[in-house]
Amino acid sequence: MRNKLTVADVVLIIFLTLSSLGWLGFEFFGRQAGSAVEVYNQQGLYRRLELGRDASLSVPGPLGATRVVIHAGRVQINDSPCPDRLCIAMGSISQAGETLICAPNRVSVRVIAPQDAPDTVSY
Repeated sequence: MRNKLTVADVVLIIFLTLSSLGWLGFEFFGRQAGSAVEVYNQQGLYRRLELGRDASLSVPGPLGATRVVIHAGRVQINDSPCPDRLCIAMGSISQAGETLICAPNRVSVRVIAPQDAPDTVSY
């Protein structure tokens, strides 16, 4: 039984390490800060709010009202009538493209980028 690393093993390890570091770099440094928040309920877009202004919003859903709070440039779901409250446990978000969802109450919160910023760049 051989326990030696081959050249292919070393190349694979280097490739996976560099790919992982690149992905982490993009996740942490490649995203841009959001400028606004779109809040949706079962009827569609309920309200659009600026992320820079502190606000509290009660969003109606089939189970009752879900409370969305914007504070210090971050948005979170603070209270919801859903049974498991996973939406509250998701914490707060602030980066463009991030989303909070309360599936049982059909409420979602999405952080959007500034209007002049591209969503993606492709070649």
